[in-house]
Amino acid sequence: MRAVTTATAAAIIGLERNAFQNMITRIRASELPRGRQGLERRIPVTLLPRLLLCAELAQRLGLPFWEAYSLAQRLARGEGTAGPFIRIHVDLERIEREIDAQLETAVETVVRPKRGRPRGRGQERVGALPAPRPGSETP
Repeated sequence: MRAVTTATAAAIIGLERNAFQNMITRIRASELPRGRQGLERRIPVTLLPRLLLCAELAQRLGLPFWEAYSLAQRLARGEGTAGPFIRIHVDLERIEREIDAQLETAVETVVRPKRGRPRGRGQERVGALPAPRPGSETP
């Protein structure tokens, strides 16, 4: 199964990384893998159309994320009713084309943050000799 990082998924959907993290935390979807400490969560590519639809529904209709995701799932299955008098049509093919186009761009432009402790001054590489002190002479 292909998966992308949360930073890449956020770029594809058009949200800031923190807003995307907030959204996926609130929807509690069973399809979303849990993150582990120190490792970024991986989002399955097959889930991106529903997440994009969820973000759109939440933004345009003012729905809470969990409710927008539930509606996005029903719409993705072709169940376009949101009540006895409301029928919603979603262009899933267009959403998938948009995801594919954004995926190509995001994979090349989103840079993974460096992990671990930042190097201190003067420690460019392991085993490097310390820099000579000013005023000291070397034989």
